[in-house]
Amino acid sequence: MQFNEDSSLLKNDSIIKKITPLVIWVIIIGITANFVKDQKSEASVGKDVIRCIIDENASNLNSPACKRVINRCSNDTTGSCKKLLFYSDDGVHSEEALSILGNICSKGGEKACDILINRCIENNSNCEIFGKSYSIKNYLAMKADDKNTGKSVMYKKLKNYYDKDVDNIVSSVIQTCMTDENSMACQIFTSKLYEFNSTEKSDFVIIQNSNSEIDFSNIGISLTINPSSSDIEIPKADEEKSEKTDSDKIFESTSESEISDVKQINKIKKALKITKKDKVSYTNVDINNENPDSTSNLDELTIKTSTNTDISSDSANKNVVLTKKQPDTIFKAVLMTSEENNIDYIKNKIYSFDISYKEPANTKIRWFVSFDGKATWKKWDGNSWIQADTSGIENINFSLFGNNSAEIIKGLKDYTLQPGETSLDFAVELISSDETLTPSIDRVEVKYY
Repeated sequence: MQFNEDSSLLKNDSIIKKITPLVIWVIIIGITANFVKDQKSEASVGKDVIRCIIDENASNLNSPACKRVINRCSNDTTGSCKKLLFYSDDGVHSEEALSILGNICSKGGEKACDILINRCIENNSNCEIFGKSYSIKNYLAMKADDKNTGKSVMYKKLKNYYDKDVDNIVSSVIQTCMTDENSMACQIFTSKLYEFNSTEKSDFVIIQNSNSEIDFSNIGISLTINPSSSDIEIPKADEEKSEKTDSDKIFESTSESEISDVKQINKIKKALKITKKDKVSYTNVDINNENPDSTSNLDELTIKTSTNTDISSDSANKNVVLTKKQPDTIFKAVLMTSEENNIDYIKNKIYSFDISYKEPANTKIRWFVSFDGKATWKKWDGNSWIQADTSGIENINFSLFGNNSAEIIKGLKDYTLQPGETSLDFAVELISSDETLTPSIDRVEVKYY
């Protein structure tokens, strides 16, 4: 039996050894086949790009080779866009390659649009190439009624870079908008959206006031709902009470005058319990005395306590006081726009300031605005913007002097900036008199030109 088992194992081992090389060869053949296929495909792509750019000089984008290149790059497959990018920087065939990329971007090809934008970001001279459809400024100069699929793709991408303050994109947008206020550039340039979510937290300056903090969530800001331990005294747990000695309990229920008398004793004393029915007496013994039984020449002190009924009543009254809500507690916190997040160039006027916010009972939101880079802060008095304070935003009483959201929306609508006013910063305070409720702001949208 043992011989048969050994023979079976040897036979199986022999089969495995024969099959393993075959499996390895199959894997190698598969990898090689795919590699060869990819190489052939890449070679085919390269040949089509060369035919379209070099042989045909990109003069006929409807030729079979050019159509294949455009289709592949539009769908971002087989590396066609990468090949075009290579030729766009070779200095010899760049015009032809860029013309093809511009054609693909105008049809909504995102990869081609990304290449054109990145060239502008890397080198300002690539942002404006006069008379060329692939120029970034050509897209920025498009009007609202221009029919171009690539315009909507470019708008989203350029708007994103503009909001992130990418230098060459920002300057291109501003320059184009100042030339033509009806251009797509002005649609990008003249609006800013504050989402007030956690990703924007670093773009704001947090000015902590009292009792609470600003909480940035995924959808907006609010106060942190967390009552201050200094405002409400929390009774100790039952298990903590049970650990107290009889001495502790007596001293807790002793009046302040009686405790004061105890403190007048010159030496530290140890209380020894003497049992009585309703009252408890304590005799002070010098704990430094080596003979604790010796009580000669020692001061004696008897501390009388209330009856058990009185203790129960006092305890009940104390709990009512401890758990009573403090009506005068105000929870509030302030934030304002930072140097990276404000609107630092306004050509003429602000024509819209819209806020999405929530303001439950016992809560409020108050605002101040600065038009001169935070040098001064102003409030809307119903007719004009008046200066609130010159001593700094930290010293302004928001609750007393600040605008509510409806007032600031009205004050900024169609406001024409005065000489010396070119920017917009705002500071906002969230206020609540109820630790369980908080106001919140989801978004602010500013439109201007």
